[in-house]
Amino acid sequence: MSIEAGAFWLLVWLFCAFGAAWIAESKGYSFGVWAGLGFLFGPFAVLVIGLVERADRNVSLLREREKIEEKRAKHLAASKAAAPNAPPSKDDGSKVYEIP
Repeated sequence: MSIEAGAFWLLVWLFCAFGAAWIAESKGYSFGVWAGLGFLFGPFAVLVIGLVERADRNVSLLREREKIEEKRAKHLAASKAAAPNAPPSKDDGSKVYEIP
């Protein structure tokens, strides 16, 4: 391989490193980690980070789930406090439901 070809591929890999890092940072992921991955894996890292969802979207979905669970726990506590001697209801929150 000639020096010009080696320099070309080095520039391509550096471009992939900074491209993957820039895309990752815009999606809320670590710039440094994705710069390293982009340098190691080249265009494959750019493709992967391009297809990955935004980090803040995953966090917002988890926060929404936590809010729902908090409301459910408050509702169960209030219903148990309203009738402390009543037998437990069919849905006391202790069952795990599977989604088919």
